[in-house]
Amino acid sequence: MMAQAERGFALVNRGHVDEGLALVDESSVAAVAGELEPGTAGGICCTTIGTCASLGEWRRAAEWTEAQDRWCKREGINGFPGMCRLYRSEIKQLRGQWLEAEAEARRASIELENFISAAAALALYRIGAIRLQRGDLEAAEEVLTQAHARGTKTEPAFSLLCLAQGRTEVAAASIRRALEDPPRTTSWDAPPDTPLMRMPLLRAQIEIALAAKDLATARAAVDELEALAGRFGSQAIGAGVASARGMFQLASGGAPVAEVALRTAVEAWTRLEAPHEAARAWMGLAQACAANDNADRAAVELRAAADTFEHLGALIDLSRARELLASLGDEGGGAPRHTDARQLKAFVFTDIVDSTKLGELLGDEAWGKLMRWHDQAVRSAVAEHGGEELKKIGDGFFLAFDDTDRAIEARSPSSAAWPSNVTPRVSPRQSGSASTPPRRRGSPRTIRARA
Repeated sequence: MMAQAERGFALVNRGHVDEGLALVDESSVAAVAGELEPGTAGGICCTTIGTCASLGEWRRAAEWTEAQDRWCKREGINGFPGMCRLYRSEIKQLRGQWLEAEAEARRASIELENFISAAAALALYRIGAIRLQRGDLEAAEEVLTQAHARGTKTEPAFSLLCLAQGRTEVAAASIRRALEDPPRTTSWDAPPDTPLMRMPLLRAQIEIALAAKDLATARAAVDELEALAGRFGSQAIGAGVASARGMFQLASGGAPVAEVALRTAVEAWTRLEAPHEAARAWMGLAQACAANDNADRAAVELRAAADTFEHLGALIDLSRARELLASLGDEGGGAPRHTDARQLKAFVFTDIVDSTKLGELLGDEAWGKLMRWHDQAVRSAVAEHGGEELKKIGDGFFLAFDDTDRAIEARSPSSAAWPSNVTPRVSPRQSGSASTPPRRRGSPRTIRARA
């Protein structure tokens, strides 16, 4: 069954999608039905979920993740949380749940650290990609550098980061190198130099080439992207091709055909519940409408994009959308629409160190009793210091405080309510704001405390 699942993964990466998915599905049915040893069953489920994720089949990946969770619960085992969290993080990122996605990826990096170090580094890459989408370039560069130091790939996020920083020539050289000389290190997603690995790189190359006004490179990348995508048939891959083709047609002076392609992309990304990708396609569609002398329609599309970017907290994209609205003479349309909801918060993520080992050591009854005490203790400390519980995630919490000082005081050694084996990570971030206030000299971006 394990060999069959791996063969299915290989077939999918070669473009034989239906044949490959049939094999991984059959293996996974045997795994979650309890026919296999837990270690083998978990490995098969991870292969299946990873195969679906590499195709952009996010709903299918989510369904298999839920099936694996039910199997783990039925068998009374802790499962394989690190890899599962990594896939969940990808799904949440696609759906615009970026804070939750980063929390899942951060916990995955911790859980995988002493289990699969290559996958732990991939979790760091996921965090960097999320921060890049939010427009937090300094934080994105910090974590992508960490991922690179751990030996994992950092493309296409690194090249797109260079583009966002205004280093267009560096971005173009970096993405070209990634395509011409792919890494030969261990991979936990699409193998090097396969279509599923090349397609995200090609989409990034198109974006960078268009920014550099290098239409020849953009044309070649669009042609290759379309040729590779035709071998798969995934909705997500098709939506990416429509976005890339539309933006190239727009830059080439073909606004009428660009409008058709970008409208198709908006509809496809919306069906996939991918708000950020849909909003970026909206912004391109607005530019096509403006080029076709339809300024009123362009303003409508741009307002939709700006509202989505503001809701997501995509600061760079939001700034660009407002600039385009201003160029259409719509000064008011780009103004913040939800000013009452824009606040500066200090976010805190807590996690119990070695919780899996502790749970196995103590047993279900004692562990459940300890967890109830833990939850009550954390909530008491949060309430005492004026914090807010945003979400309970597994054995950890996602919390918010009005300022960093309150967050640190809640965790300080003088606060006896915090259990000694809890490790919160305090990270000041601006939630949904269009601009980031200057940081005080010497103030930390991330403060880690361990009792």
